[in-house]
Amino acid sequence: RDDASPHGVANLTTRSPTDDASYVVDALRTYVTDPTTPFLAQLSFHNCHIPFIATDAARRSCAAGETCRTTNSTSNYTSEELDYYGCLTELDASVGAVVDWLDDELHAYDDTLILFATDNGPEVNCQPLGFCGGTIDRPSQAPGSAGVLRGRKRDIFEGGHRVPGVVSWPRRITGAPRVSWALVSTVDLLPTLLDLWDAKRPDDQEASWPLDGVSLLPLFDDNAFQQEERGLGWWYYNAVPTQAHGWGFRYGNWSYVHGSVSCTADNCSEPMLFDLTTDLAQRTDLKATYPDVLASMISRFATFNTSVQRSRAVESMC
Repeated sequence: RDDASPHGVANLTTRSPTDDASYVVDALRTYVTDPTTPFLAQLSFHNCHIPFIATDAARRSCAAGETCRTTNSTSNYTSEELDYYGCLTELDASVGAVVDWLDDELHAYDDTLILFATDNGPEVNCQPLGFCGGTIDRPSQAPGSAGVLRGRKRDIFEGGHRVPGVVSWPRRITGAPRVSWALVSTVDLLPTLLDLWDAKRPDDQEASWPLDGVSLLPLFDDNAFQQEERGLGWWYYNAVPTQAHGWGFRYGNWSYVHGSVSCTADNCSEPMLFDLTTDLAQRTDLKATYPDVLASMISRFATFNTSVQRSRAVESMC
């Protein structure tokens, strides 16, 4: 602890600035200085993870309506909201600073693949069913919105893990900006890079270490890309299925959920089945209508879980 430093926290060698998102950008500039040398950088911003503390300038800008707006409400922002949305605008500014640095200083923006995403939905769970009070834009439990999605961080419902992603690579991804609803996960990054570099894993790994992801290059290259149905599984906490934390599986438009942190009602101990095509908010459980689909989803999750547990036990080098 360093009481003389902003927020009482200091880096071991350099005091962190009040806007800690800018600190990450400054660190990138320090380590990457040669525009002719390819580089791989993962920038892990703290914003807007708890505890979130915005700068006074960001709070004032939000309160004045310069960077924030109220929707479906005439009430003023709470202090917690000013901190949260102030941190969000600081994150936005720092991402913009990275793009400007790539373009104006390194002159490498067109040739740089940028992937931007968060790892989960907003903080604070809304019990007993995963639906928050307030409005979609301003939940009463805590700042941050998952939109119409059910659940938030830690939840197996879509609001717990379904987040937007932005990809930029002007040299390769051309044409007008487009929106894709393809199912994509961070497990796809390794296969994408291997495909991009035309690299192969060692033969013994190819045979015995399956990859859960797929290459995203077809999505990047084809404006009319149509994704084949694929499956992905989820747990919360330590990748072990438990009733308290829940588990689930997504295949095509079907979503199977068995328990979730915010779901504490009596029927939450039962498996649930949702069709995301017509029910993105996961309000209508269809397990009684489609028992064969539910059985298939349970089986698919079991296969997925077995593979992952084997990977953790046999493949991990950590």
